[in-house]
Amino acid sequence: MKKVNPFLTAFFILGAYSITTQVLLIRELLVIFFGNELCLGIIFTAWLFPIFFGAVLGGKVVNRVSKTLPVFILLQHILIILPIIQIIFIRSLRLFLSTPPGEYIAFFPMVGSIFLVLFPFSFFIGFIFPFAVSSYTETQKTPAQRVSAVYIYEALGSTLGGTALTFYLISHYYPVVIIAFFIFLILANHLFLIPKISEKFLRYFVFGVWGIASLIFVTLSYSNLWKQIELITILKRWQSISPQIEFIESVNSPYQNLAIGKRIDQYSIYGNGQILTSFPDPHQSALKAHFILCEHPHPDKVLLIGGGISGIIKEILKHPVKTLHYVELDSTLIKIAEKYLPDEDKKSWHHPRVKIFVSDGRYYIKKCSEQYDLIILNLPDPSTAMLNRFYTLNFFKEIAKVLKPDGLLVTNLTSSENFVGEEIGQYAASVYHSLASVFPHILVTPGENLYFFASPSSQIITSDTDVLAARFVNRKIVTPYFSPYHFQLFLLPERVAFINKAIKNIHLPYSNTDERPISYFYNLILWDRFTGKEGKGIFSILSKIPPHGYFSPLIFLILFGFLYLVRNKNTPSQIVFSSLYSIFAAGFAAMGIEIILLFSYQNHFGYLYQKIGIIVALFMGGLALGAQMLSQMLKRPRYHWQKFLLGTEIAITVFSLSLPFLLSLIFQWDKFGGITEAFFMAIVLSAGVLTGAEFPLVNEILIQHGVPLGRSAGKVDGWDHLGAAGGGALT
Repeated sequence: MKKVNPFLTAFFILGAYSITTQVLLIRELLVIFFGNELCLGIIFTAWLFPIFFGAVLGGKVVNRVSKTLPVFILLQHILIILPIIQIIFIRSLRLFLSTPPGEYIAFFPMVGSIFLVLFPFSFFIGFIFPFAVSSYTETQKTPAQRVSAVYIYEALGSTLGGTALTFYLISHYYPVVIIAFFIFLILANHLFLIPKISEKFLRYFVFGVWGIASLIFVTLSYSNLWKQIELITILKRWQSISPQIEFIESVNSPYQNLAIGKRIDQYSIYGNGQILTSFPDPHQSALKAHFILCEHPHPDKVLLIGGGISGIIKEILKHPVKTLHYVELDSTLIKIAEKYLPDEDKKSWHHPRVKIFVSDGRYYIKKCSEQYDLIILNLPDPSTAMLNRFYTLNFFKEIAKVLKPDGLLVTNLTSSENFVGEEIGQYAASVYHSLASVFPHILVTPGENLYFFASPSSQIITSDTDVLAARFVNRKIVTPYFSPYHFQLFLLPERVAFINKAIKNIHLPYSNTDERPISYFYNLILWDRFTGKEGKGIFSILSKIPPHGYFSPLIFLILFGFLYLVRNKNTPSQIVFSSLYSIFAAGFAAMGIEIILLFSYQNHFGYLYQKIGIIVALFMGGLALGAQMLSQMLKRPRYHWQKFLLGTEIAITVFSLSLPFLLSLIFQWDKFGGITEAFFMAIVLSAGVLTGAEFPLVNEILIQHGVPLGRSAGKVDGWDHLGAAGGGALT
């Protein structure tokens, strides 16, 4: 039986630990930034840039160190300390920035804090890579194959770590427990490295640290102190989000962090730091339900997507509804709410006319075979790319297929009472014109919430308050929170006419679509304006840049590379630079492709978080597979590797250019069901294979041209991550 190599095990665990830490820190940052996906691009950039600096610096330092194994082990001890400190700091970040409860953190403080938080761990992840390569002294392998082995096992560890975290760990354990588990694995593996350590003191140090860590781990596990540590840090975060509300509990679902608090007799649930709903809230539930339901003369079959916890289901059932389907993405949200809901609301959830579906709303619509009289999108504003999917032209077309010919669609946006300002007008118009492209009849009602009523029929929507009041009276609805008089308050004729004319006359260059999410962008402009200082915000400035302006960085990079090659033609430095530039371009393309694939999957198949986890795992697995394939080919010295590298670059270019065509082609195969998804996953795997193939190839070329092993590993790893950072930022 072949012995397990402790070095390869160390690289594998390090890869799993790195991806786990990255995901956990992203989730923590999303909570304090209220789930705003804008910070994801910044997070990826802030994660990858320090890896570049660390890898390049590590490549320079490693050749000056006579014994690299002790440094490799000591660097791992630094890495195991940092994540818990980072989590504590993140949970207190809003307090440090003095951000008022409920307010978004402004753009530039957000960018600065993300870089500050992520820099230490990312830097040392990059710095340790050349030392990992230099410590791995398996003599039967060539230097390039040793670099490839480290890369492959790290990628495999990332694949398994990301999958385990997504499917199991995140929903069963606290973040500090997950990190502690990986710390224990790293230290346990050090015991198998002891025979490789020549320094007596270091051997005792490794054994002693493992013993102390084991004692702490067991003590915390049996004394339930993990929960206390988690609670203390969560309370710090809660103080910055909603200090006036009593904290009750916090749980992590596969989709978000959920926290619940209580003030007097009302509970509030927060998702990723932002309030989702409050209950019981009979007043608001009654206003919304009766105003919407009376717009349809016979709402027999109703679909409610989101927002069913506040009490709206109970109010909807007061109308002559025969069937109510309620779709909610997060089953954990339903479970945590049901623990605290009033008995009357619980009964409404289990009413014979009600059926609850745990699903992504858009995925439900895509697969739905039902026909509805009324569809209510009771969702937050398009403040994230995920939420924007429910306000696009693409989605409205899908809804039209499940809406009866005399059906009614209702959605809403947060606005202002008097509807002033260019930004709010563009924001509202982006949704209005997307609806108007599908539904010929639309009514917008004024107020702090703009309600959009859309129908294919001219006989459904009305602003006649007498008609609406008569429907309410005829349905014999008994409630102290709504009366026929409310229709006169909501539908003042002059205000209704003004708001509809104003929005209709705002002309925008594009509709809000999956491919061009302009409603999300206008929401970011509003966020930037409300959180920043006087004057134009960063997103207002970006909105003025023409589409071709975003290609300027690419043009600059191409010109820079061309000029360098002209000045250093046919020299060893030119070959080294060309190879590093290739791995930079591969990293740039890989990150851009991965982000495009993630958003494409989300837009087409729905927000299936676990499937997105598989996409990332498949991509990482593709990196390992591509690197392994090229490592085997490196055993054949007859190849001209520079020409082979050029061929790989051409293949990546062709793949990138054909990606839109490939995606549009397979997305037309919905009738084939799972085959469509299988082809999509094959594209993901192929992208990873093409990218991973370059890593051992470039290392071989650099080593052949006199670059020392450690420095070569640092340069290649660094330039790969620098390209990925650039690709993530631009995409």
